[in-house]
Amino acid sequence: MSTNTSKEKFIRKIEINVINKCGMKCQGCSHFASLEKEEEIYSLDSLESDLIQLKTLGIKIKQEFKLIGGEPLLIGDKLIDFINLIRKYYNEQRIVIHTNGLLVEKMSDELIDCMDKNNVHLYISKMNGYNIDKNKINARFNKTRICCLYMDDKETFSKIFLPSGKTKNKLLQYSICTRKCCHTLRNGKLFVCSVAAFVYRLNRDFGTKYPENCFIDIYKNSAEDIIEFLRNPTELCSHCDGQRKYEQNQVKNIELSDWM
Repeated sequence: MSTNTSKEKFIRKIEINVINKCGMKCQGCSHFASLEKEEEIYSLDSLESDLIQLKTLGIKIKQEFKLIGGEPLLIGDKLIDFINLIRKYYNEQRIVIHTNGLLVEKMSDELIDCMDKNNVHLYISKMNGYNIDKNKINARFNKTRICCLYMDDKETFSKIFLPSGKTKNKLLQYSICTRKCCHTLRNGKLFVCSVAAFVYRLNRDFGTKYPENCFIDIYKNSAEDIIEFLRNPTELCSHCDGQRKYEQNQVKNIELSDWM
């Protein structure tokens, strides 16, 4: 039986993966987007149903909605529909488009205008293997209220999983996790993190058997039970590493060792 009270019915951050594919092949991508071959854009109808359900449950989103991929700018002006849909139900929270920056210069005036009017910010994580022109990017936004935040250049990643067959205490791994406060919403389910949401891609392509059931159904559970689930480790956490660092690169041939 859950002991959460109504005042605790909030989620800090929600991540929405608007597209599965990415133009880059970052070694060890935490969304496993480099494994996707066919492009798939997330259903607006599914997202709207889920947002309505969260509102019905009385679950508040405290900080932000993150639109990510894959690479979200691959869907261009379709992002306007996602922004408007979120604003239909949530007016105060920050919306962030998290991009690798390669397509920022190609963003349409209509998309930028929509972002400006709806308190949407741009987070750019530049990875090794390519360059972006920050001056040109800044010029696109200097007459808007859009916050364009450049994350620190990503020269190192952390291995997502422990070496094959090894596990650690899931409570310990959860306590040091950097992803646990941004939960992935997808098709009526909430996942503690993006790794839990998309590890099926790794299992599919490499025959691994990482747990895929580390989610909670928002249509079959109470708000209190959903919050309790998201604030605790899952079975997948015992397989996670997050401490071994490696130099991040773009890869031609994707190997299972990229994640181990």
